[in-house]
Amino acid sequence: MFIQDEYAINPYLTLTPVLRWSYYNRKPTTDNNDKFGLASRSDSKVTPGITLTLSPSKQLSFYASVQTGYRPPFLDELYTSIEYPEFGMYSVVLPNPDLKPEESINVEIGVNGDYKSLFSDSDRFVFHANVFRDRVKNLINAGATGDMDFTDDGDMILYYSIDNVGKALKTGFETSADYYPGNADFHLSYGYLHAEDKNTGEKIPGLTPMQATLRAGYTYKPWNVNGWYRMRLFKGGKSNLETAWNSGEYKQLGGFATHTLGLTWKPQIKDWADFTLTFSVDNITNKKFRYLNGGYGVGRSYRAWLSATF
Repeated sequence: MFIQDEYAINPYLTLTPVLRWSYYNRKPTTDNNDKFGLASRSDSKVTPGITLTLSPSKQLSFYASVQTGYRPPFLDELYTSIEYPEFGMYSVVLPNPDLKPEESINVEIGVNGDYKSLFSDSDRFVFHANVFRDRVKNLINAGATGDMDFTDDGDMILYYSIDNVGKALKTGFETSADYYPGNADFHLSYGYLHAEDKNTGEKIPGLTPMQATLRAGYTYKPWNVNGWYRMRLFKGGKSNLETAWNSGEYKQLGGFATHTLGLTWKPQIKDWADFTLTFSVDNITNKKFRYLNGGYGVGRSYRAWLSATF
């Protein structure tokens, strides 16, 4: 449950308090609960927050925000179990039904801008930038357990799991800009993230330190169809894969980019609904890559989705 209100202190200052109540309850329905560790779990949390916004003009606003957060683990984080055999080695992902919810205090300072007719009579320029500092208790993060075993044939077995980092600090910034010169549209965004284990002072492995997105499109207005191209760049860095078993030193993985082509159609049915239908082809170069959390990415994918506003 979520409630939010706005209070205009004066024509330039706005105060926005928010209050969220989160509740989750998971209960197994099988007859082998004890065997598989599927224990029942239930919890709730009230998380308030407040934002102060300064708007010197209709086009420009600055804000400062303090929010508290709470995120129970998803079911696939709790119970996903995989055995992946490779040549001379097995990778096993273990379920973790004892995963605790994340709790956080998030501080953010940012600016928003929305300007029309900036460079021509029909263009629009929108931008956003912020810096953040998140203190997280029980951060949910994937990684190696440090355990190792061998099969009867002598093949090595490495174990992975999704676990909690007791205390973590995440800092960084995000920025984005959108420009609409007539029928064309351009989007650029960039984000930087530094995450550190407060108990050890070490950087938390497996989290992408920098990401960027470039998107360009063109709309054929008689049909209200937008064709677009998107490139996403992921910077390499410290993975959660150890250089040697139980060494405490982690491999550095390289960065990569993925490319997407898409088509978005927005038919409008007057006085009833606005539809958005999108079809895209992702990773059109069929590039093989590896995320810093150890996961593999490969293969071209085709996506289609439909949304409607009534």
